Amino acid sequence: MQNFNIQTYGASLKDTLTASMGKDTEYSDIHLVLYTDGGADNNGDKIGGFGVHGYWYNEKPTKSNSGCKVGCPTKDGFVRDKVDPDKKVNVLAYVDFLGGLAAPTTNNIAEMTAVMWALHLSTLYPIKSLKILMDSEYVLKGLTEYVENWANNQWRTSKNLPVANKELWVMLDDIYQEVRHVYLTPNSCQLIKIKGHSNDIGNDKADELATAGAWAHRNYPDSDTYSLNIKAPDNYWANETFHPLFTEGRLFVSPSIEAPQPNIYYQATIPVTGSESERTAIIGKRVSDVTTSVVLLDKPDTVLDGLNHYAKQVKEFDGIFKSRLDLLKNVNNYRYLHEYPDGRYLVYNDKTGNISTPNNVAIFNRIDKPRLAFKIFNEFGWLQEVLNAFINKSEYPMECFDITNYMYEQVLKGKKDDIYVTRLIDTIDSSIDIDVVVNELPLTITLTIGVDIPNRLSLSRFKDLNPEVTLVITGTNTFTYNYFVIFKMDGGVGIWAAPYSNEILIIPKDSNHETN
Repeated sequence: MQNFNIQTYGASLKDTLTASMGKDTEYSDIHLVLYTDGGADNNGDKIGGFGVHGYWYNEKPTKSNSGCKVGCPTKDGFVRDKVDPDKKVNVLAYVDFLGGLAAPTTNNIAEMTAVMWALHLSTLYPIKSLKILMDSEYVLKGLTEYVENWANNQWRTSKNLPVANKELWVMLDDIYQEVRHVYLTPNSCQLIKIKGHSNDIGNDKADELATAGAWAHRNYPDSDTYSLNIKAPDNYWANETFHPLFTEGRLFVSPSIEAPQPNIYYQATIPVTGSESERTAIIGKRVSDVTTSVVLLDKPDTVLDGLNHYAKQVKEFDGIFKSRLDLLKNVNNYRYLHEYPDGRYLVYNDKTGNISTPNNVAIFNRIDKPRLAFKIFNEFGWLQEVLNAFINKSEYPMECFDITNYMYEQVLKGKKDDIYVTRLIDTIDSSIDIDVVVNELPLTITLTIGVDIPNRLSLSRFKDLNPEVTLVITGTNTFTYNYFVIFKMDGGVGIWAAPYSNEILIIPKDSNHETN
């Protein structure tokens, strides 16, 4: 067990609780609900982890769910079903506490460790009541029924066998009795048994944290793997996510291919409605409505860079991998990499080569047949070449057309305001026709939304970032043109194209060839 000084977090907790209460002193009594869980891989490396999740609250009447989008906190724990307003509680702070346990660890040791740290958490700030919900009957009965008899019997069981985990039981009982008799009263400190793996919000979260703790120790066995986070309700459930330029479903990474410049990312959408394996099977094939994009950010994305680092440096992967951007954008999945970009809490499956979050969401998939998939990097290289030429205004056979007004318009913010804001044009449907003249030849370029350019929802997200949209036509010194669309905005720039269908064949006016 690591030497972790939990008392240093008391000041941070006090600040969070004080800020959440504001100037309201009527409801000054604070209560605490905690969920605990722990586990160990007893069939493998016997590394374990523990997790504690919960919230401090007062009884100020509220109609909100304190930020929780999947249920509602109550004085008895989370409830997924609809809750009457009088049963809701006003959450002042949420807490996540996790840690890894070195081998050899058992499930019981991990469960005991979780409850012990939950009891220590309850001493950080004065509270009126404590409820600890656990799925371990071993810990519950040990603390409430057996431990006194064990101590009186020289730490031997009723069968005269040595009590397992004696030292941990002594520490656990010491803090339990201290909380019950010094910080609270016996009646205001409750240990409650709940069913594990039953879709209980709090128990699922504690289990997830315990998994994260175990993998932190596997990934970085020589590092401090304990982590305690206390957040106000609005910050805890905040949907922190990627820059809006990340619009496509999959991010592509190849540890064997060095990115030619920092802060550059490759994304694509593979139009398959089947399984993920069916989607993977067509990567690199010439499918007309495949969307490819290269994004260059002003600042690095620590989540994606951390995922790439974990694959390349920690696991020493090679080949091609795709990451599920659509899943990574979920706040629960994003949080683990955002707060710890070294990937310490990621779960690796050595059979499939997949990397998952502790809540068992596969976010990084190995492509088993990389030869065909490598071809998509040729397309990314092409897009990046055009993007760099555009940014650097270098000599390149291309023409550029500002088409921002085809997608966005400036409107008054309000009837009485003289402030203009950017809005996506309402009439945009499935495609946009752009009329241009290239080498004195009039052309109409039809941009299909969701193929040649991002989908409508993504276009709408751009509007608050001062978007500038440019149509780029390359190959203007040949008879074959290709078109790309570049979006430049606050925070970065990106280029989009459907590389297998963005070609325009030009027939010279004086050509003797006939076309069918």
